[in-house]
Amino acid sequence: MPVSKDLKRIGYIAGTHGIKGDLKLVLDEFVTCDFDFTGTYLFLEKDPNVFVPFEVVRLFQKKNLIISLQELNDINEAQAFVKKTCFIRENEFDSFFSELVDYKQYVVREGQKHFGPVLDVMFNGAYELFKVNINGKQVWVPNVERYVVAIDDATRCIEIIDSDVLI
Repeated sequence: MPVSKDLKRIGYIAGTHGIKGDLKLVLDEFVTCDFDFTGTYLFLEKDPNVFVPFEVVRLFQKKNLIISLQELNDINEAQAFVKKTCFIRENEFDSFFSELVDYKQYVVREGQKHFGPVLDVMFNGAYELFKVNINGKQVWVPNVERYVVAIDDATRCIEIIDSDVLI
């Protein structure tokens, strides 16, 4: 099947698992799996711009997702899809997956002061922290109302307040 604009990339096949044709699916960096997608069709790259649909009949998670596909029952058949990209229908993506925001693509400012890009992002168990260079010092800014006024996805800008308290 030729590639369709209705497909969304979710990751790639890193290898096989076992002898029955199971595959190790590594999700792209900013994609997370939220729900069991058994029964859904995945589209695996066969050749450039040619994808083969397979129904997911079983999945479980170890370090990566391990998936069993309806018509792949042998390690030799599965081997043909190693290092190939994996897609799902665009309209089904949100039912099973989430896309995380890459805050390293955002810039930070406070009023008219521009502090440059987010250097790193960390989650401390309660909220995200943005590492920012403020007045020559690298500072972690908590993503809480006390310090982050707004995050504008359209302009990729994070507006903060009270940066002097963080230094």
